Amino acid sequence: MRLKLLLGVSLLATSLIVLPSTEAKPTQKHSTSKTNTKHSTSKSSKANAKAGSKKGANTSKSKSKSNAKAHGKQDKQDRHSKRGKHSAAVKGKASVEKAEARASVSEHDLMLAPEAQFQQALSYTRTGKRKKPDWPHAVALLEKSAATYPLAQYRLADYYLGNWGKGHRTDMELGYQYLEKASNAGYLQAQVEYARYLEKKGENQSALKLWREAADQGHVDAMLRYVELNDVKKHPNADPVMAYAYLQIAAQKIMEKRASLTTKSEREQKAEEAFQQYLDSIAAGLNEEQRASANTYVAQWQAKPSEITQHAEKLPKK
Repeated sequence: MRLKLLLGVSLLATSLIVLPSTEAKPTQKHSTSKTNTKHSTSKSSKANAKAGSKKGANTSKSKSKSNAKAHGKQDKQDRHSKRGKHSAAVKGKASVEKAEARASVSEHDLMLAPEAQFQQALSYTRTGKRKKPDWPHAVALLEKSAATYPLAQYRLADYYLGNWGKGHRTDMELGYQYLEKASNAGYLQAQVEYARYLEKKGENQSALKLWREAADQGHVDAMLRYVELNDVKKHPNADPVMAYAYLQIAAQKIMEKRASLTTKSEREQKAEEAFQQYLDSIAAGLNEEQRASANTYVAQWQAKPSEITQHAEKLPKK
């Protein structure tokens, strides 16, 4: 009985000793979890701080890039505006130089004769090793000379019609006005070119008159064109007698030029035969009286170049 009592006391003591140790373990675990939580919190805060710093860095980089792009665009705009201002300044300077050139011409060459002004203008259009064309002075002088000088009128027409090459001013209406003036003055080349222009406009009667004037100055192509416009089959008001007369005159002039040829090709011989057939066909459409009238006109005809045409032929070709 005593032994059982002792054993019960020892067991109770053992249980009292063991119980505190078993209850202390949860406290240790809780503290460990708290420390782990603290560590994880500190780690997460550090990670957040790093992420924040990275985001800030990226944001600053993107801002710097956007600022750099903005500055680049602004620089380009500034450069374009500067170029635009520069080109505008250059154009303004060129217009001022042209105005000054005209003013200097009007002051320096005002007392020159129209022909002298014309020659001086041509000298400004020539080029050399160290010389460039001076178009403002040339055109200004031609405009002054063209008031009375037909050759200057013709040159100005050539200029405004765009025959001086690219980069020059063109004004078709003004060009044909000057060409008409030179034609009315009797300049042969102007008559030929203006007659072609009138034909394109459909003014055949006016063109026919000019072709006749050019033919009377001895222009063979003008004679042939005059004959074509005097075809009674195409034009009811045509004059077949004059057509036959000028065709004979053109044939004589062509044969005079070809008389110096010692040999003729087969193609040239065929061309002469075709021309003779054309002449015979026009003659066949006339009666004897009309043919006699045409032959009389041909026998008395002489080329009568105008004074301005003869003057132009005497001038140097360059």
